[in-house]
Amino acid sequence: MPGSDSTEVRTQIYALLEARDVQARRDIVLGLTRARILAAVVRQPEFRRVLDDIANDAFSPDDSVRAGALALMMRIAMTVRAARSAVEARIRELLQIPYPSLSSLADAGEREYLAQALCLASGPAAVEHLANEAVREEQAENAREILVRGLVAISPCLAEALKKMSSALKGIRFDTLEPEVSRARRLLRLLRALSGPVRDTDLELGERSGKQLADLAKVGELGVRDEPTLRSQLAEATLEATSDIIRLHFVAATNPETYAGALAVRAWFVPASWPDELHATLVRLGRQISGAIELLAKQGVADDRLRDVLVVILGEFAAKARLSRLSEELSGIDDDVRRWLSFGTSRTMRNTNAVVEEGVYSIADAIIGELLRTASRAERTFDLEGPDLAKVLEILDPPQAEAAGRIIAQARALAGLARTLAVQRNLRLRGEVGDEVDYSPHEHELGSRSVGSRRVRLRSPGVERSVTGQPLEIVLKADVEPV
Repeated sequence: MPGSDSTEVRTQIYALLEARDVQARRDIVLGLTRARILAAVVRQPEFRRVLDDIANDAFSPDDSVRAGALALMMRIAMTVRAARSAVEARIRELLQIPYPSLSSLADAGEREYLAQALCLASGPAAVEHLANEAVREEQAENAREILVRGLVAISPCLAEALKKMSSALKGIRFDTLEPEVSRARRLLRLLRALSGPVRDTDLELGERSGKQLADLAKVGELGVRDEPTLRSQLAEATLEATSDIIRLHFVAATNPETYAGALAVRAWFVPASWPDELHATLVRLGRQISGAIELLAKQGVADDRLRDVLVVILGEFAAKARLSRLSEELSGIDDDVRRWLSFGTSRTMRNTNAVVEEGVYSIADAIIGELLRTASRAERTFDLEGPDLAKVLEILDPPQAEAAGRIIAQARALAGLARTLAVQRNLRLRGEVGDEVDYSPHEHELGSRSVGSRRVRLRSPGVERSVTGQPLEIVLKADVEPV
């Protein structure tokens, strides 16, 4: 293309005005950008007519034409700095409900420009649309991060943005062999896209941002059951998001509810410990919790719920060691608080959010529920095979028969303790092995075998928690197989 003399500039203006559609105008703009004369073209008075033509396309009933027009205008705004504010103002005027979808554009680069344009919208409908688009985007991670950044920027608070993403992710349908695994992978991409905006944006957290993060993480729970690598990655992303929230507003570190997301993903690994690959992230989060405990201790406050969170994150031994060091290093603190740091006993209690207590108890309930299932299996084995085994041992090896009897008696005693714990927490088994029931993803764990399954057979019963006046809670899903 010739240099940017006035003749060439006017030639390109006329070419833009005569272009048949938005795609043709886009091709010309790309050529002008490569030739470094787009700015000169945009400065021409006649370019207003070009913008008018593109604006007309933005009102097309064809979603792809509307999307292409907005993306082209955003490309011009991003390329020519001098015209950016004026073109962005024009885009705001053109953004109409329903907003176009990124999926109507095949080119990933064009989707990024459309994402930038959509972020200029405002209001509840725009918040919901950005959340939906961020969830639905298939491959363009740059576009997803732009959408998430825009969502965070125009949402009233972070809690609201997390709530909208959670709702959008629950509502999307994945046409894959393992839809819940696909959902969990999409959640991982969302959380990774969220990291930058949370670190860079000065936004309000809103009420119960930790609870909303926990709810978002739980959307991926089904998909990570049989995917250990994905489970660890999603847990790490949730822990990182919690840490980012604290970096944004350190005062949030003193609120145990902030850690609801961390407590939610901890339950995925019960009864095992955290995976080794999460060590660095856990240590970093542990330092933040310790800093919050130190801050409160200097104010004469001992928060048992915050201590519980530290134990969940670091493990009991490491948490106690860290708090013990704090009690030795801090000077001028109340003796009662120092004793609490060292031994966990204190007369000072701070009222804290019930969400954290619920999160800690949910981990305990999962452990007790698994003990109850194991005890049930063991007792069934003893009842079915114990008498025959005892007779065989009495004949072949009488001393071993006596030892086996003691082992069985001890195992039954342990099973009894498991049942006692379950009663204290209002837990009970749901169903019997061999029962045939209608499949429910809320109650049954079927994994990739769920495609097309209507009736299932219980391989292991579920565990439910039933408290008068409260809705029934499924603590552990039943392991089932198709009938």
